[in-house]
Amino acid sequence: MDEPTIGKDTGQTQPGQTLQADKAKASAQAAATSAVPKTYTEEEIKKQVSDALAKQGREIKSLTKERDSVFSERDTLKTRLSELESKIDEMELNQVKGDPDLEKAYKDKRSIQKALREAEEAKRKADAEIAEARAKLEEEKGQHAEKLKRADELDQKILVFEIAKKRGVDLQILEDKVIKYGLQAEEAIDDLAQTLSTGKTVSKPDSGVTSGGKIDFSQMTPRQKIEEGLLQQSKKK
Repeated sequence: MDEPTIGKDTGQTQPGQTLQADKAKASAQAAATSAVPKTYTEEEIKKQVSDALAKQGREIKSLTKERDSVFSERDTLKTRLSELESKIDEMELNQVKGDPDLEKAYKDKRSIQKALREAEEAKRKADAEIAEARAKLEEEKGQHAEKLKRADELDQKILVFEIAKKRGVDLQILEDKVIKYGLQAEEAIDDLAQTLSTGKTVSKPDSGVTSGGKIDFSQMTPRQKIEEGLLQQSKKK
């Protein structure tokens, strides 16, 4: 009589195990595939660009059509409003006809109302034009300021170049030092270049040190300030 096989390893793969193994293999393959970056051919890139431009063109066309429709509706409403106001004026005028004083008062009132509406409309247009002019002026000021800044930076670069050439020092080193110390004046930059060109060890000026051991830069010349800065920097190394 054969023994039961429950709990024994028969050496055969069970259906559930096969399914799990297949799922694990498929998951690993999917992960490996997703890890590989997708590359695009030149034709695919051109098509993507073309599709994006076509979509943008359709959106612009749709928005333009909507804008024109709004303008058309606005013009229609303005015309209708003008017609209604004219009809109301005519009806109200008929009510006061026959009484010269009432008729005159009514016409004066309508003239004043018309003048006020025109003044309000003119003010709205003027305010819009002023706002537009101010925005344009601010933009031009910003552009002008940027141009001046670039011109100043260029002038300083030229100045540093000329001083570096005159003093025979490395241009890049001098530029770095000028930026680090925030130097602007030609005299200060020239003093720095001279200090770099001599290669001497800078000494701490006696007049620049207080009794408490702190450096008082307010009593130093631009060149002394530079030398002291270089000295402090060398101590930190």
